[in-house]
Amino acid sequence: MKWRVVICGILTAVVAYTAVRIEVLNAQNGNRLPKQPVDGRILKWRCAARRSLIKVYEKQFALRRVEEFHAENPDAELPGEEAFIGLPLTVEEQAELNAALEELERDAEFYGVVASLGHLQYILAPATLIFAAMLFRRQRQTSARVAASLSMSIASIAIFLMFYRGYFTAVHGW
Repeated sequence: MKWRVVICGILTAVVAYTAVRIEVLNAQNGNRLPKQPVDGRILKWRCAARRSLIKVYEKQFALRRVEEFHAENPDAELPGEEAFIGLPLTVEEQAELNAALEELERDAEFYGVVASLGHLQYILAPATLIFAAMLFRRQRQTSARVAASLSMSIASIAIFLMFYRGYFTAVHGW
């Protein structure tokens, strides 16, 4: 009989860890979940590749340099942005790029947790709730019933968060 309490405890720990981890990452990433509809539908979660983001920022910096060159030399012929791509970044540009890359890494970690553990939560949280309810009904010991009650409470909260935050729809855009 003790093995049932241990299994219930392990399931509860995994479900609680997943819910807390997603909530913490959500708070760190500006409360992105639940995703807000755009034009009546929820868009798919997209994470940019590091290399692509760097190229976008290099192009943006090159365009800024073209504008600065034109402001300083209004009569001179404008060079193309290609002339400024590949030049060393200024301290400000490097700081801006580093901030964007850090945000990208946080977003990718958040996406990874929601796409893996968040999806697993759709199976584990209801299973934990059912298992804990069965344990509650079968056990006569007060400590086992208290543990089962705690497990049911945690699983219920995790199920609420899972549907409220929309882990599945956030990743798949449904």
